[in-house]
Amino acid sequence: MMKKRIVSLLLAVLLALSAAPAALAAGGGVRETDFFTDQPHSELLFQEMTYQHMELEPFLEEAEAIRTLAENASNETAVRRRYDALADQLDLAVTMLTLAMIRSYQDTGDQALAEEMAYATLLCTDMQDAYILLGRDVLSSPCGGFLRQRLTAEEIAAYLSYTSLSGEERDRIGRESELTSQYLSAYTQISVDDQGRTWRQEDIDAARLSGELDAESYKELNAALARARNQTLGEIYLELAALRRELVRNTGYDSYAGYCYEIVHGRDYAPEDLPAFYEAVKSYIVPLYEDLYALYRNEPAHETAFTDYSGDAALDLIEPYLGRLSSEMAQAFAYMREHGLYDTASSKTKGSVFFTTILFSYGAPFYFGSPGSTPGSGIYDFCTTIHEFGHYNHFYWHPCGWLASDGPDTSEVHSQGLELLFSRFYPEIFGEGGDEVVLYDLTFLLSNIAEGCLQDELEQYVYATEDVTLEQINRKYRQLCVEYGKADPDDPREELYGWVDVNHLFTQPFYYISYAVSAAGAFSFWLDAQEDYFAAVDEYLTFAALDTGTGFRASFEMLGMDDPLSPSYLAHLAETLREALEVEDRMRDIPPTDVMGIEWFGEAAYALYTAGVLEKDGDGGLRPFDAATWDDASALLAGLDRAAPAVEDGGAAITRLELARLLAEAFEIEAVGGSPFADTDDGLVAALAELGVVSGYEGGAFRPQQAITRGEMWTMAYRLLSAIAEPLADAAA
Repeated sequence: MMKKRIVSLLLAVLLALSAAPAALAAGGGVRETDFFTDQPHSELLFQEMTYQHMELEPFLEEAEAIRTLAENASNETAVRRRYDALADQLDLAVTMLTLAMIRSYQDTGDQALAEEMAYATLLCTDMQDAYILLGRDVLSSPCGGFLRQRLTAEEIAAYLSYTSLSGEERDRIGRESELTSQYLSAYTQISVDDQGRTWRQEDIDAARLSGELDAESYKELNAALARARNQTLGEIYLELAALRRELVRNTGYDSYAGYCYEIVHGRDYAPEDLPAFYEAVKSYIVPLYEDLYALYRNEPAHETAFTDYSGDAALDLIEPYLGRLSSEMAQAFAYMREHGLYDTASSKTKGSVFFTTILFSYGAPFYFGSPGSTPGSGIYDFCTTIHEFGHYNHFYWHPCGWLASDGPDTSEVHSQGLELLFSRFYPEIFGEGGDEVVLYDLTFLLSNIAEGCLQDELEQYVYATEDVTLEQINRKYRQLCVEYGKADPDDPREELYGWVDVNHLFTQPFYYISYAVSAAGAFSFWLDAQEDYFAAVDEYLTFAALDTGTGFRASFEMLGMDDPLSPSYLAHLAETLREALEVEDRMRDIPPTDVMGIEWFGEAAYALYTAGVLEKDGDGGLRPFDAATWDDASALLAGLDRAAPAVEDGGAAITRLELARLLAEAFEIEAVGGSPFADTDDGLVAALAELGVVSGYEGGAFRPQQAITRGEMWTMAYRLLSAIAEPLADAAA
């Protein structure tokens, strides 16, 4: 087990964490809290934390010297002191690796930085391997008493059974590091040529903003660039997947997914526990996400979407409110700013990611952000800053060290839980734009649930499919995008390519499900905040203060909260969100996409739609020009609280004569004589003509056997209601 831990450890060490409540009571000030235990933190500024190129040989020599000392029981004090000092050296090496990672993200095009990061990765791997081998030998020596007192029985057994990494395993780790560096470097450099010009993503976005590119040209260039990225980055991914599958062959695990879940990410659930969660997400969360996204898209564009939150802009807005949640959060935030432990400047050389990590030797968390990476990303940048501070606060208050890593699921609850609780302040921060930001954040976090499941299903497929091809991955991704509401089922494309934009698939396999389960869990605090906001805040702080070894499901169980993976919990969450946000009523304020209101049927369509008689289809339209069917007519009458006779084929088109008779009988209109039409003498049609409900065509024809459109059907029904002076609201009651 310890060997498996070493093989996966660097993923944990370099964890890149991407990444409406009742009105706030008047007043401000700092809310004193006492949930966390003080930890040591360096007073150095980040710019004073210089990178050191370390060597392996002195570390190995010291390990061998300690091993020799441990042969004599009288040396136990010296062995303990030097063993702990060697642990500090290992922490320093991992700290240097973290610094190298930060520098590499600050300039993804610098090959020397990428090479140094690859070197530091292998160095830490070798040091960790040597340190655990030393621990194994010390435990078996006459001086092993101090170490046995520190470790659990399970940990002792793991140390004693540990064997060193093979050369093949070490080479695999090195190649993995090279490939992930290639991905990071290549991503921003990929371009396409069009009409004698080379276009990268930033060029396309800038040209669209300046008006140089029209919407269609922008779409075509983006599509070409997506294909180019997929081809280049997809080949890197295929090699990574093959390397990682090879790893499983030496671990005793049946699947790479199971290995990652248990060993790399330390989860207290397995891949086979998730199919019911996936299906519940598709049933309850995806439809809600689609509705909220439609509501957000219908909101008038507010300046918050285009505001630049780079540098200190977002931090300045956030700082006054953290103290109103917790004095301890305010303390962690002040430490970050006072010591320059963040980089949120906008830069073309930076990797387009947000993450928070920890510099072990300094006890100093570090927040990296790349705001303004895409046009209109203002709200995302702002909300992500809050997200990352949830990670920062947790790192600040917990012991750190190369074996003291937190599971990604609980880590993401820290971040997304804070996002949800902080949304309470958005109306105060943004004024009239606050509700839009709240809606955005809720929509985005629901999207995380769907996207996390989608990406996890994709990874499950990739690693379970031997000799998987890029085409197969693209087709599977297209299928999953449809299932999770990310693509139209009628989309003519057989492949979709956007999965290569998810850097976690390359750098942190099987991490992305953490965003799904943790967002589901984070909403627990939002649910409780509807009843008592500050009780929910304290509940969140209690969760954040739990020991890092506490599992995800175990953490919620300890707090007496629902299991976030439970389908019944997701159903309750979706129902509560719909009610709290008045989704059904607000959806009616969104005009149909295919009715402008100025058409000849527009008045009737809008009146029936706003009264709840007509329902939009999945694309947000009413389809006024489709031929009306008997089912359409029956649904219309049902919406007007009128009965319709049963028919054998509800999908058959209904004619003008059939609809006229149906409406007249439903509203008890009596037939009259003297039809004004040359091609029908039907008394009910004549009665409707007298009321002004129907009219004929040129030459006095009614065309009784002609199929009627949905728009014509609505117009006829609306005229009838108006003619008999029956208010639409009453008819639809």
